[in-house]
Amino acid sequence: MAALLACVLLAACSSRQPETAPPEPEPEAAAPARIELARLQSGAYQAPSLGGQEVTLQYGSYVNEAEGISVSLMDKFGHGDADGDGAHDAALILVTSGGGSGAFYDLLLVRNEGGLPVQQASAVLGDRVRVDSLTLGPEGVRVYGIIHAPDDPLCCPTRRVALGFRREGRALVPTDTLSPALTGQPV
Repeated sequence: MAALLACVLLAACSSRQPETAPPEPEPEAAAPARIELARLQSGAYQAPSLGGQEVTLQYGSYVNEAEGISVSLMDKFGHGDADGDGAHDAALILVTSGGGSGAFYDLLLVRNEGGLPVQQASAVLGDRVRVDSLTLGPEGVRVYGIIHAPDDPLCCPTRRVALGFRREGRALVPTDTLSPALTGQPV
């Protein structure tokens, strides 16, 4: 009888399936992070308006008192994936002054390499332009603002535009200029 009881208990134990925990849900893929503002404000950039001279910003500014040069990062940025790698890159504006009345605006495309800004391409926008906003995506960079019309004095640009740029090597080359109504028709 004891042998029969042992066989029944052994059979009951062996037919029982081991308990397993339900599978852990897959973690959601994190959205690609933008380059932190502090990193953009402390980046090293080649300023086209200074002939490609590299400047390292501290808190968004660079000053060389001996040469009378100051460079500052505008507070307007475009964010998006410019190169299809899934990371949020940035388009930004450097404003350079050489001590005179001019303020020279440079457009920079910055790649997000593990959260660090690495300059990829640039273009000179001009003297004393006004930048209202920037957009960035796989199609390129678009700058919305005001530039000089042919008869405008240097102090006072009046022509509202949306300027398109695409990357070609280390340069951002113009693709089009749209009217203020953004009708899609080049002006």
